[in-house]
Amino acid sequence: MPQSATTTSWYCWSYQSAEGNYTNLDAADDTTYFFGDYNEECSEWNAPVKEMPQDSYWVYDERTPSLVENDPEFPTFKHSFLPTSWQPWVWFLKNPTSATPATCAPLHAGKTYPMTIRHQMAGADHYEVVQAGDCYCVELVSQFERGTEALVEATFAWGKLSDEGDYAKLTTTPTAPAGGDNGVTGTYDGNPTVTWDTAGANKVLEGVWRVDMHLEQEFKSAIASGGSTQTVNLYRYKPIEVVMHGIFEIRDSWDDYVDREPRTVTIKIWKHDRTHYVLFTLTNCVPINWKKTGKAYKGFYNSVCACEAEQLNITSNWLAEYDGADGDFANHFKGLVS
Repeated sequence: MPQSATTTSWYCWSYQSAEGNYTNLDAADDTTYFFGDYNEECSEWNAPVKEMPQDSYWVYDERTPSLVENDPEFPTFKHSFLPTSWQPWVWFLKNPTSATPATCAPLHAGKTYPMTIRHQMAGADHYEVVQAGDCYCVELVSQFERGTEALVEATFAWGKLSDEGDYAKLTTTPTAPAGGDNGVTGTYDGNPTVTWDTAGANKVLEGVWRVDMHLEQEFKSAIASGGSTQTVNLYRYKPIEVVMHGIFEIRDSWDDYVDREPRTVTIKIWKHDRTHYVLFTLTNCVPINWKKTGKAYKGFYNSVCACEAEQLNITSNWLAEYDGADGDFANHFKGLVS
């Protein structure tokens, strides 16, 4: 059998020292990091691409068109993976604090450190590089389902796409996002623990078997440098959307839905060691839609409860989620640019 043109595929990232530093990954031995683990649901990659729109016109005595080049467009791109750290939510909220446990809240002014994201396909005599600079996470969809791994899909807005020959091929394998000296490996368990705060009495919604969370931030981009780059400007966070699927065995959340009562809701997911966790706290969470499904006289009914919340804050009790000396907080959980 003939050998394929590419034999390895790396999808990796690195923080930039500053916005506009597009030469972040320019040496073969630069340090990069994998996003997480993968399964069949998220094994496909999606790389950034430019769109180069053209306008056409015809002179009165010619049938062939003349093309006029317009400013390029930089569509967002997505990447799905199984998170092995709380990092994707830090990328979205952008305001982490090193504490015990560590916390992260929305960044309401300024900008965080941007990322460089690279997809590299390499073979014996051929390689291809797609590398985007000034990347910011502007949307994050999380899925926590019983019996599966936690899954996220991150959407990035970005500032520049590099040419194929701009930078060297990476020869140093990206660092795995867990394990080694830290002693804990693998992804987060998808089993969500949901707590509903009813007038100060936290009630665990035991029957919730799946939670979907949608986070989104408004942004606008300004074309610069004759159309070769764009500046990503970050604006307001949109309300957090949460959908819970389950057999609700207590009525508190249903009563709050009917009465339009806002509550504090927490969602907790664990590593498989059942010790290391990420805790999501939703402020002023209001049920906005409730659907019940089931069959008469069968003994149970499934419910789908959709909520909106004002703000999300996260807490994690595990900081050093990368190997060895690279496991410190400052390298991996950057917030506001100093």
